[in-house]
Amino acid sequence: MIARSVEDGAPRLKLSVPERLMVVVGRHGRPEVDVELERCLAEEVPVVRRPSGGGTVVLGPGQVVVSISLPVPTRGRLEHHLANIGRWLSTPLSSVAGVAVGVSGFSDLTVEDRKISGSGMLWRRGVLYYSAVILVNADLSVIDRLLRHPAKEPDYRAGRSHLAFVQNLAAWNPALTASAVVSQLQRELSLSQLL
Repeated sequence: MIARSVEDGAPRLKLSVPERLMVVVGRHGRPEVDVELERCLAEEVPVVRRPSGGGTVVLGPGQVVVSISLPVPTRGRLEHHLANIGRWLSTPLSSVAGVAVGVSGFSDLTVEDRKISGSGMLWRRGVLYYSAVILVNADLSVIDRLLRHPAKEPDYRAGRSHLAFVQNLAAWNPALTASAVVSQLQRELSLSQLL
């Protein structure tokens, strides 16, 4: 996506639902600190690194991955871009879940005080790349099983375990599926609102 946006100057949006489990470590993450490596090996869960920032995440069924590449002439403050994109995503997610989705901490999407999405960002060659993982109706126990408590956490987490901190959107709207969220986001998101 980045290469194509560098080449033609056009923004891009991709929505996907992971088909299998994997652990994805952020650019500055340390697998030996963040991940239960022996458990991942025993369960044959791949551990990969992404070039963007953000924390370590578990990808899997029941989640929606939002990827955006935006031509941005100057890098600016990444915090500004993260907050702007977070607000842009929160409106359609609030609509589909039937509950207010907000932005907490650095760039987490939350409902009440529970994290429903984390994100990472990269700026390269005049293109801002953003990715977020939205928990819809995922098996949250795998997060607790495959990840250690993070060394760095936002204040609002207050030391809570993974299972006490993260939550699926389906907790507020039990009929929700990842494919329904993809359909809603495809209808409601417009990249022109971010340019």
